[in-house]
Order: sequence, then C-alpha cells, then structure tokens
Amino acid sequence: MEVFSIDLRVLALYRIAAGLVTIVDLLLRWPAMSLWLGPDTFHPAELARADLPICLSVHALNDSWWMQVVLYLLALGAAISLTVGYRSRWSAALSWYLLTSLLLRNPHLVDAGDSFFAVSLVWLMFLPCGETWSVDSRRNGTSGTTAVCSLASAGLLLQPALAFFFSGIAKMHGSTWPGGTAIRVAVGDDAWAQPFGLWLVESPTRVAMATHATLVLEMAGPLLLLLAPRRELVRPVVLLALFGLTAGMGLSIQLQLIPLKVAITLIPFLPGWILDRLSKTEFRVRGLGEPEHHWLRRWVPAYLLVTLVLLNVQGVSRFGSPTG
Repeated sequence: MEVFSIDLRVLALYRIAAGLVTIVDLLLRWPAMSLWLGPDTFHPAELARADLPICLSVHALNDSWWMQVVLYLLALGAAISLTVGYRSRWSAALSWYLLTSLLLRNPHLVDAGDSFFAVSLVWLMFLPCGETWSVDSRRNGTSGTTAVCSLASAGLLLQPALAFFFSGIAKMHGSTWPGGTAIRVAVGDDAWAQPFGLWLVESPTRVAMATHATLVLEMAGPLLLLLAPRRELVRPVVLLALFGLTAGMGLSIQLQLIPLKVAITLIPFLPGWILDRLSKTEFRVRGLGEPEHHWLRRWVPAYLLVTLVLLNVQGVSRFGSPTG
C-alpha cells in the first residue's frame, strides 16, 4: 500500500539520524561505564546471567573491563558505519544487538526510550537503508528505484504511530489527563523539572491547554499521518506538531535522550516532495542489490508487526504508556 511507502532518501536520512543518536548515546554512557559494567559493579555478570533464561547478552559473559571496552568500541564502530552507510543492514543489525546486549546486561541502564529505539534499528535490517547517501551506494550503478514499500517499511511507520496512539488511549484512564492536570503532576517534582516546565505550571490555563493538546496530538496525529486524504500535504503539518510535542517533553522534564529517540522515529513519514524542493538534481539510485522476496524479509517483519501491535494493546490493558 502506498501509505507505507518510504522515499529512499528519507530512509537514508533516518539511517543517518539513528546512527548519530546511537553515537551520542554511547558517548554519554561512557563516563559511567565503570559503575555499571566491568568488575566490582553492584550488578555483576553472574547476576545478569541468572536473570536471563538464555544468556543473550555478550556483555554478560564476564566482567573483565577489557572486554567491556572492546564491546563499547565495536558498538561505536557499528554506529559510525551505520551513519555513513557502509554495509548498512549489517551495521544496523550489529548496532541493534550490541544495544540490546548492553540493556540485558544491566536493567538499571534501561530507560523508556532505549527499547523503543532498539526496535527501530530492527526494521533497518530489512530495508534498503543504504541505497542512497551512503558508502554502499557509491559501489553500484543507478536505476529508477526511488522508494520502498514492504512489511518492514510498514513496521517502521507503524511503530511510532501505534506508540503515540496507544499512549494517548492509555492516558484516558484516570482523571489527571482528561482533567487537564497531568502536566502539573509530572513537572511537580523539582528534581525533574526544566525551566520550560516550571513556566508551564505557573499558569493553570497553560497546564490545561498543554495537557489536552498532548492528548489530541497523541491520538489524532497517528490517524492523520496514516489515514488523512492528501497525506503528502497533511503529514508535514502533523509532523511539525509531533516534533513540537517531543521537544516540549524534553524542555519540561529531564528525560535525557528519550524525546530525541522518539522524534527521529517520525522521520520516515517525511514526504519525498520536500526533498525534491531542496534538491535541484534528479533523484536516481541504484537498483536493490539483494532480492526483497527472501522469506526472512517477509516472515520476520510480519512476526515483528504482530508482536508490535500486541505489545501496544497489552500496554493499554495495563493502563501503561507505550511511549513512556
């Protein structure tokens, strides 16, 4: 379906953004690595292995500091490779695994944005994310292929759409969000509050407007992105509003990289005509180098799509918020 089609330049832009965020995330984690990983930490490797039915984390194999440094440098190299588009799918796979391995090694390292961001890297394994603006694209000729539409592209688009929508649905339980006071509660702790959040809570009117606007954007935004007529014109407006929502979250309370990790997952919704306006050259990229009909590229994304929907529905049934 055309609604799940992604311009390959937009896909490349998302790949670059995902790689850069991964690099920043790793650099921010480095100063505290010795506290969370390695010998003499409060959550040793044997405890991590005991928590896992199968040891899927290479970080949990042992606590030697040299091994943690090697894995860190490997993750950094994979993120750089993903950013420049060298062996793009393999770089996405390695970045995803090393991030997941790190999170499994020490659950105290996990925040709401980590798992969400890790899933977005999974979709890149099944998409031609290196077809343009990449080292990969320079090694081949060109053709007229300009977009991709597959189960994986549907998953990449549905992930943030479902997360926002079901987050809004979950917020309808209780009284603080419908009553327009939730943001005051969230920003009420001075330990988490940011200057913009403190400015918001000074006025009950601003709090009520921001709270209700959040509800409307989270529930209506995904529907407009996917179902609105003339989506090519509607999507930029809705994306600006959702980008503003994530920026407002980050400016109101201390969420580290969570708003940025959520915001970049919206990039694949960008319509290609915006890039056409910015570029004066004809967009032509090389043909897809690997067969897209391989069974792994059909069944694995299909399984992930079903799992994605079920997890969001389960989150609502528990009155949780999929976007944290």
